[in-house]
Amino acid sequence: MTVTARADALPTGGAGDELTVAKAEQHVSVAGGSTATATLGCAAGSFPSDAAFRLDATDQGAGAAADVAVLGPTLGSDGRYTVEVRNGTTGQAQGKLLVVCLPQRTTGGRALVVSAPVEVARTLPAGRATVPVACDAGQIAIAPSVRVVSGTATVAASVPDGLAGRVLHLDVAPAGATVTVSVRCLSPTTTAVDRRTATLSLRPVTQPVTVPAGARRDVTVSCGDAEKGIVAGWRLDDGLHALGNDPQPKVRVFRLDNPGGVERSGTLHLLCLGVRTVDGSPASRTVTNTATVTTTATAGPGSVLGDTATVQVLPPTVGLRSARRTATGVTTAVSCRRACRGRVEVRTTAGRRLAARPFRASRARTVTVRLRVPRRHRTVRVVVRDVRGRTVASRIVRRAR
Repeated sequence: MTVTARADALPTGGAGDELTVAKAEQHVSVAGGSTATATLGCAAGSFPSDAAFRLDATDQGAGAAADVAVLGPTLGSDGRYTVEVRNGTTGQAQGKLLVVCLPQRTTGGRALVVSAPVEVARTLPAGRATVPVACDAGQIAIAPSVRVVSGTATVAASVPDGLAGRVLHLDVAPAGATVTVSVRCLSPTTTAVDRRTATLSLRPVTQPVTVPAGARRDVTVSCGDAEKGIVAGWRLDDGLHALGNDPQPKVRVFRLDNPGGVERSGTLHLLCLGVRTVDGSPASRTVTNTATVTTTATAGPGSVLGDTATVQVLPPTVGLRSARRTATGVTTAVSCRRACRGRVEVRTTAGRRLAARPFRASRARTVTVRLRVPRRHRTVRVVVRDVRGRTVASRIVRRAR
């Protein structure tokens, strides 16, 4: 007699897909007293997450940087960004339109999920006005856009409101303006390949800045070694002007101008995306296992030579969204798809445990777990275990020098 069993195995993979973040740029030159527009998009197979016009130079003695007004950037229905540059000086103004591009798919073929623009339309009085716009909870606001329908309004500040929202501060001309502010909403989870998804690793960075009186500064905000900056933000004291920013590998360079006679300060923001996905998870699915029996004997009436068993397989409850080595330890973001508990461990690459801390969530949420680790251990392994002690995620993290 031969017994044969066939099990429908669970798919593997998902975590570790690569994400290629790129930049597009276009030179813009505007004659004194005139207006020019520039439009730029991403290459095929990618879509924009951010855009900025960076003012590089104005003719000496022709006027101040503040005399160059930038309307936008505006995200069009074709997925390209447009800026309108109004040069109020008497000389030439030079700059660049820069766009950050995300891939439509990971190297594993999983698609990034992004919504159509979520829009808020407002008619604004003269002066400084704020317009908030937000995605649903759990999503990430990217691709901020300002469309000036009538009048004049320029962006004085662009401030993230958590991961899901953004607040645009607009300087509105005396006659008032009608504007439409929008963002697109990025899901932290990709589509599935072989019934398995992957999770994006996202981390906001905030940095204070001070610019001396009469100075112009290029200020760098950095992501980690394995991250790229995908959406920038800023909020500055009155009199301190943002002249745009340049997305570079791992960093964003903000150009700030303080023409006044006193020191001024502000806060810079950058949303960092890990260049590899994490926490691959199988989607909920039905698994059917089959067993059959083959025998050389004559089977009697009513003999059962095979049967099946069906079970419902759910995604893991616990996952590791991000992990970062700091100067004093390790900071992790543990995702719970429903109520969960477990522990986070930090080990040497050889396996010796350096620190451990439990976590608990009463509902679906992301839990921040911080562990102190001696500085001499620059490279460590982060291990997440569920309530039964099973390893559900493991990742190597390194501290920048």
